[in-house]
Amino acid sequence: MNPKLKRHRTLDNTTTVLGLPVELFAMVVLFASFGIGLFIYLAGWLTGLILSLVYVAILFVPLNAIHKDDLHAWRLWMDILNHTELGTQHTLPKDIRIITPRGTRPLTQWTPSL
Repeated sequence: MNPKLKRHRTLDNTTTVLGLPVELFAMVVLFASFGIGLFIYLAGWLTGLILSLVYVAILFVPLNAIHKDDLHAWRLWMDILNHTELGTQHTLPKDIRIITPRGTRPLTQWTPSL
Protein backbone atom coordinates (compact mmCIF):
# COMPACT_ATOMS: atom_id res chain seq x y z
CA MET A 1 0.00 0.00 0.00
CA ASN A 2 1.02 3.58 -0.57
CA PRO A 3 2.41 4.99 2.71
CA LYS A 4 1.13 8.46 1.79
CA LEU A 5 -2.48 7.31 1.98
CA LYS A 6 -4.13 8.10 5.28
CA ARG A 7 -6.16 5.54 7.17
CA HIS A 8 -9.22 6.99 8.83
CA ARG A 9 -10.75 5.48 11.95
CA THR A 10 -14.18 5.45 10.33
CA LEU A 11 -12.95 2.85 7.88
CA ASP A 12 -11.45 0.66 10.60
CA ASN A 13 -14.47 0.09 12.86
CA THR A 14 -16.44 -2.07 10.44
CA THR A 15 -17.89 -5.15 12.10
CA THR A 16 -17.22 -8.28 10.09
CA VAL A 17 -18.54 -11.82 10.15
CA LEU A 18 -16.44 -14.41 8.29
CA GLY A 19 -14.52 -11.58 6.59
CA LEU A 20 -17.64 -9.80 5.28
CA PRO A 21 -19.30 -6.64 6.62
CA VAL A 22 -22.36 -7.46 8.73
CA GLU A 23 -24.83 -5.90 6.27
CA LEU A 24 -23.44 -7.87 3.34
CA PHE A 25 -23.22 -11.05 5.41
CA ALA A 26 -26.92 -10.72 6.27
CA MET A 27 -27.84 -10.37 2.59
CA VAL A 28 -25.72 -13.37 1.64
CA VAL A 29 -27.23 -15.49 4.41
CA LEU A 30 -30.69 -14.55 3.17
CA PHE A 31 -29.84 -15.57 -0.42
CA ALA A 32 -28.09 -18.72 0.79
CA SER A 33 -31.00 -19.80 2.97
CA PHE A 34 -33.49 -19.41 0.12
CA GLY A 35 -31.16 -21.29 -2.21
CA ILE A 36 -30.60 -24.09 0.29
CA GLY A 37 -34.33 -24.47 0.84
CA LEU A 38 -34.96 -24.49 -2.90
CA PHE A 39 -32.27 -27.09 -3.60
CA ILE A 40 -33.50 -29.39 -0.82
CA TYR A 41 -37.11 -29.00 -1.97
CA LEU A 42 -36.34 -29.69 -5.65
CA ALA A 43 -33.56 -32.28 -5.42
CA GLY A 44 -34.15 -34.11 -2.14
CA TRP A 45 -32.06 -34.16 1.02
CA LEU A 46 -28.77 -35.68 -0.10
CA THR A 47 -28.47 -34.11 -3.54
CA GLY A 48 -29.95 -30.87 -2.22
CA LEU A 49 -27.34 -30.62 0.53
CA ILE A 50 -24.51 -31.25 -1.93
CA LEU A 51 -25.87 -28.63 -4.33
CA SER A 52 -26.39 -26.27 -1.40
CA LEU A 53 -22.75 -26.55 -0.38
CA VAL A 54 -21.68 -25.71 -3.92
CA TYR A 55 -24.14 -22.78 -3.99
CA VAL A 56 -22.89 -21.40 -0.67
CA ALA A 57 -19.29 -21.69 -1.89
CA ILE A 58 -20.24 -19.83 -5.10
CA LEU A 59 -21.73 -17.06 -2.95
CA PHE A 60 -19.09 -16.73 -0.24
CA VAL A 61 -15.74 -17.36 -1.96
CA PRO A 62 -15.89 -14.46 -4.47
CA LEU A 63 -17.30 -12.09 -1.86
CA ASN A 64 -14.48 -12.91 0.54
CA ALA A 65 -11.93 -12.35 -2.22
CA ILE A 66 -13.48 -9.01 -3.19
CA HIS A 67 -13.77 -7.72 0.37
CA LYS A 68 -10.44 -9.01 1.64
CA ASP A 69 -8.70 -5.66 1.06
CA ASP A 70 -11.70 -3.30 0.90
CA LEU A 71 -14.56 -3.92 3.31
CA HIS A 72 -16.61 -1.13 1.74
CA ALA A 73 -16.49 -2.43 -1.86
CA TRP A 74 -20.09 -3.62 -1.61
CA ARG A 75 -21.26 -0.01 -1.18
CA LEU A 76 -19.73 0.91 -4.53
CA TRP A 77 -21.56 -1.97 -6.22
CA MET A 78 -24.86 -0.94 -4.60
CA ASP A 79 -24.35 2.66 -5.80
CA ILE A 80 -23.66 1.44 -9.33
CA LEU A 81 -26.82 -0.68 -9.31
CA ASN A 82 -28.94 2.20 -7.96
CA HIS A 83 -27.57 4.91 -10.27
CA THR A 84 -27.89 3.93 -13.89
CA GLU A 85 -26.15 7.08 -15.11
CA LEU A 86 -22.87 5.47 -14.06
CA GLY A 87 -23.29 2.71 -16.65
CA THR A 88 -21.78 2.30 -20.08
CA GLN A 89 -24.96 3.17 -21.97
CA HIS A 90 -24.12 6.89 -21.71
CA THR A 91 -20.67 6.68 -23.23
CA LEU A 92 -20.11 8.23 -26.63
CA PRO A 93 -18.81 6.06 -29.48
CA LYS A 94 -15.28 6.93 -30.51
CA ASP A 95 -14.07 7.34 -34.05
CA ILE A 96 -11.27 4.79 -34.33
CA ARG A 97 -8.99 5.39 -37.30
CA ILE A 98 -6.42 2.98 -38.76
CA ILE A 99 -3.25 4.38 -40.33
CA THR A 100 -2.38 2.70 -43.62
CA PRO A 101 0.15 3.57 -46.34
CA ARG A 102 -2.73 5.12 -48.33
CA GLY A 103 -3.89 7.33 -45.45
CA THR A 104 -6.24 6.86 -42.50
CA ARG A 105 -9.43 4.83 -42.65
CA PRO A 106 -12.29 4.30 -40.22
CA LEU A 107 -12.16 0.96 -38.45
CA THR A 108 -15.33 -0.18 -40.24
CA GLN A 109 -13.61 0.19 -43.66
CA TRP A 110 -10.31 -1.39 -42.67
CA THR A 111 -9.40 -4.89 -43.82
CA PRO A 112 -6.14 -6.40 -42.57
CA SER A 113 -3.65 -7.19 -45.29
CA LEU A 114 -1.17 -9.95 -44.65
